[in-house]
Amino acid sequence: MRACTAVFVCLLSAYGAQSSLSDDTNPNIIRSSAEIEGRETKTQVRCRKDSDCGSRQYCERGATLHSVCTNCQQKRRRCHSDNMCCPGMRCVNDLCTRPKKMDAENNKNRQPSLDNRRKQKGQERDKCVRSRDCGAGLCCTRYLEEKRCLRVPVEGERCLLPGRSKGQRALGRCDCAQGLSCRPLTENYSHGVCQASEKQT
Repeated sequence: MRACTAVFVCLLSAYGAQSSLSDDTNPNIIRSSAEIEGRETKTQVRCRKDSDCGSRQYCERGATLHSVCTNCQQKRRRCHSDNMCCPGMRCVNDLCTRPKKMDAENNKNRQPSLDNRRKQKGQERDKCVRSRDCGAGLCCTRYLEEKRCLRVPVEGERCLLPGRSKGQRALGRCDCAQGLSCRPLTENYSHGVCQASEKQT
């Protein structure tokens, strides 16, 4: 009987030693992410909700009977909800991610610059689509292969005669300033000069 008891005690102690060793190497033992990353504290605080835990902790509800406070998950750590991630991060596609800062403040800061760009009129030789894109004293006309803001000719400056300057359209010119008209210098020229319109009597 004593021999049986001695054998039983030996077997029991050997089994206990083997099980304690195998705990570290057994892949079937389920551990929390905190245990794996070495963040598990020796004294775990039991909790019912996140507010029971510290500022950078959440209440981890695992398969165990009791929920415990666990340190928050850092960037690119696995998560199931936003409360698992550290402050300033969200759970996106099961990973803690810092959201892009596209909030209302950034949009407000950017808005004036867009408005200013819209209000700024094109200067001479700037690209344009229509004349209202250009500044005062300029018009939008064809210049080589695109449209540019060019100066409106004033009295005495060259202008394109309507109907005679079809071959010259590669280098467009604006119509004469208000109150002026384009008059030919001679019959053979496609260009003219801006002159004051004749007053009808």
